[in-house]
Amino acid sequence: MKARFWEAFASLGLRNIIIAVIAIAATTAALATGFYALYSSVKESISLRGEISAREFSKSFDEYLLTGLNTIKMTSYTVDTMLRNKMTHVEVEKFLKMESENIKNTLDSDSTGLYGLINDVYVDGGDWVPGPDFNPRERPWYLETMANKTNITFVKPYVDMQTGTAMMTITGLLEDGQSIVAIDVSLREVQEITEHIGDAAEGGVGMVLDNEGGVVAHTDRSQVKHDYLKENGTLGALIARRIFVDKISRFEVEYGNTSYMVYAEPLAGGWVSVSAMNTAELFKLPRFIIQFSVLVTLLSLAVIITILYKIALRNHFTLKLNMQLSSVGRIYVCMYDVDIDSNTCSKISYHDFISGRGGSAGKTAGNRKGCDLAGKTAPEESGNPAPENVVCDKCFGLDDGAVALIPGDAQASFTRIAARISDKSSRERMLQFVDLSTLDERMRGVNTVTEEFLNCCNKWCRTRFIAEKRDDAGQLVRVIWLVELIDRERRQREKLKHLAEIDQMTGICNRGTGEHRISEFLSEKQSGMFLLLDIDKFKQYNDTYGHKVGDQVIISVAKALTASFRSYDVVMRLGGDEFAVYALGLTTRDKAQAVIERLLRNIQAIRIPEIGDRSVYVSAGAAFYRGDGDIAFQEIYEQADGCAYMSKKDAGNAVTYFNS
Repeated sequence: MKARFWEAFASLGLRNIIIAVIAIAATTAALATGFYALYSSVKESISLRGEISAREFSKSFDEYLLTGLNTIKMTSYTVDTMLRNKMTHVEVEKFLKMESENIKNTLDSDSTGLYGLINDVYVDGGDWVPGPDFNPRERPWYLETMANKTNITFVKPYVDMQTGTAMMTITGLLEDGQSIVAIDVSLREVQEITEHIGDAAEGGVGMVLDNEGGVVAHTDRSQVKHDYLKENGTLGALIARRIFVDKISRFEVEYGNTSYMVYAEPLAGGWVSVSAMNTAELFKLPRFIIQFSVLVTLLSLAVIITILYKIALRNHFTLKLNMQLSSVGRIYVCMYDVDIDSNTCSKISYHDFISGRGGSAGKTAGNRKGCDLAGKTAPEESGNPAPENVVCDKCFGLDDGAVALIPGDAQASFTRIAARISDKSSRERMLQFVDLSTLDERMRGVNTVTEEFLNCCNKWCRTRFIAEKRDDAGQLVRVIWLVELIDRERRQREKLKHLAEIDQMTGICNRGTGEHRISEFLSEKQSGMFLLLDIDKFKQYNDTYGHKVGDQVIISVAKALTASFRSYDVVMRLGGDEFAVYALGLTTRDKAQAVIERLLRNIQAIRIPEIGDRSVYVSAGAAFYRGDGDIAFQEIYEQADGCAYMSKKDAGNAVTYFNS
């Protein structure tokens, strides 16, 4: 056998043997180089997926924590305003109770509500009555806030005295530097998110650390409340020192016989979300590739197997990339590639939001009826908001006969589409937005421009141009045009803006919003009358009938004001029982007299059962701005305030006009 083998080998000839050796060496070197590059790429890809996963978890944490953070910021601002207006602890407590009920009903059913120490008095919005030995100045939330002396403090977790639940506290330090408002946030969801981190990969560990290395949540619940920066020799101690001492957010760490890839993402309040992945499991696929490459190199069919493997791997990567791009594309109703120089465009994708299928609009548009919402009342006005995926051919049937692309004329195509899908109120802005002749100037120095508009189904959409290519001079050559549905996002944003601008008790403008709008009118030299009024002997209502009746008096006066003035006039509550109005165009006493008389009649008509036949009276002062000079809000306020003071000398409803 050996003799025959060597004979066959020798028959190849020296030249062929040398060529074969060189070919084998070159193939081996090429395979080794190729597989090493592949190994590095896959390892980096897996590491990147781990980092993306860690960021997604940190986003979940932040969304949960920011709810409490935003709540305490808004509450701190409101209580500061109440204290500046000399409002009582009873009024502050009433506000905290109202907000606590809103939080429990809409944000966190586990919340015990808002509470705090206001001017040395403990107030609780959750109706919790502390024991006689309760001292708020000895509680961690007070001690840590006063130690930090910052506007917002994230207090270390603790067990709530009322519920026995693991909680954390977010506090706000008020303007006086001594008063504090606080909210308790349940750590149950934080713990659940942390446990999902551990479930994301076999052998993985998830944890949330506070800004001092303390364990807020951990895959292993027994680790909660450990202080890793004070420990030695534990996995948590190694990770905490790399994060807080070495200031590293992505690293590998060895513990025992196990190696971990660690991703650290910052959270609100200085906390850190940590994902520690077992590299033996995480990089199982890249290690297998290296081992497989060595084996393939030693086999006679190494080249063929390697080529097939690379093709399969690249096809897998391409399919995955296409799937990811398709997922992103489903956010948008349509995407078009536009060549500005040649004024041509082509459809990238179109998604059917009714059937759930993506692709050409022409395949599905003909199967749908017109939208029932078109031309009808806006969803929030009708009281029955439409589902977000209710659309019609006019909105998204962009390839039907009426709005088919015009070959060789992108501008005409977009003009036709914009006119078709937009509501009448948004049409002019949409036509200006799709004007390609001005696009380069509008996108000078930016890579995207957007416009929000109402479509023909009364739903909010966002259209966007994205710069795809510029020439050497920086001028736009190609762009992508997209349209997406943002109805839920837009209406929620408007709702939050409305809540931030109104006075919660009366529903009219609060002081901040009203003063800002009036200041804008004055800076634009828009003439008008500034009317300042307060309720006569208002304290007697609270003292005699109680604060609930006092609130009814304030609400009734606010209703009288809104009924007396026009919708575009600024009607606001300054605080307590003080109100102000800026009525546009009223520049003389003669012009204002009819409006003032209507207001006084409406106030005289106020009837509150609890006070019987007793009438409500106000004292008012009025100052006029004729638009012929510069005047600040404070100046016209002081003019009207002096007149209101003079009106108090008269019994009953009285108005004094400022004489310049």
